[in-house]
Amino acid sequence: LSGAQLRYVPDDEKSCRDFDIPLVISGHDHHVVNTTIEGTRLVKAGSDAYNALVIDLKWHDQASECKIEVEVVPTRTYPPDKDLLATVMECERVVEHLRHTQLVVVPSQYLPLDSRQPRVRTNSAGSFICTELREAL
Repeated sequence: LSGAQLRYVPDDEKSCRDFDIPLVISGHDHHVVNTTIEGTRLVKAGSDAYNALVIDLKWHDQASECKIEVEVVPTRTYPPDKDLLATVMECERVVEHLRHTQLVVVPSQYLPLDSRQPRVRTNSAGSFICTELREAL
């Protein structure tokens, strides 16, 4: 992982060290984290809702330590919510006529055009757009 991706991990590690808590559920970083730091579990689901965290906290009794079970589950394993999907499709209907419209000829050095995970890595779509903006200025 690059240093840019890890920018919030030191803050989370400090929380794990400085507070007497069994679990820190954090976010903003764009990668999955599931580790234990000085007795505190630190978990993050990662970016773009690709994953969900299923977390079980269990105590045998009031005097026992908390047992933490974490499962990182890809969200694609869940069926879509029908009402939410209908809302998304309704919103997308406004631009549906553009789906097969050619807006620009993409130079071959940017093909295949890919815009996935822009927070994690450089991609061809971002490079193409930034180059076009630079040339326009």
